[in-house]
Amino acid sequence: MPHRITFSIADWEIGCCAPRPVIGEETSWPVMFQHLPDDRFAEEHRWTVEHIASGCPAGVEVRLSRPGVVAGWRRPAPLPQPGEHLLRGCLTGEMHFPPPGLSPVIGRVARLRVSSVEYELLGRALHPVAGTQRARDVTEYPEWFGVPEHEFTPPPPGSELQFVPALPGAGRHETGVLVDVDVPD
Repeated sequence: MPHRITFSIADWEIGCCAPRPVIGEETSWPVMFQHLPDDRFAEEHRWTVEHIASGCPAGVEVRLSRPGVVAGWRRPAPLPQPGEHLLRGCLTGEMHFPPPGLSPVIGRVARLRVSSVEYELLGRALHPVAGTQRARDVTEYPEWFGVPEHEFTPPPPGSELQFVPALPGAGRHETGVLVDVDVPD
């Protein structure tokens, strides 16, 4: 009997070249586990942890498995020891640069939600505001993700610049989607 898992996909993954998930259709994504126990969308599950020798800088890749899911371990969180562990965090879909040999999650898309978070300007950089994560149901993957308007800064007088690149401003940014997928055991 299939069961449902949820993973997030960052907006740039699809914007670059990854396939868009479609409700009712099969999808296939390598996923990584991020140890984010305080994330609003974090889930707690019992995982089997394996260490696999590799050529990566740490010398070992970590694989987590539970029925229907095999995931890589997203650093910089400390590596869990091999064995059974109750872990709380989030799964992320990773089409770009998943660890070698990581089997994808394969299942039927049951639900899509656009995720967003509020950002504030601190100094010259945007930072996420704790506790402002949200998700809204959608019937299809969006063509574009919403970001706040920004003020255009004209080039300095006498400059040879034709334009000055500007980043989106503070406010609510849509950052990607949460995908619920029914996977077989």
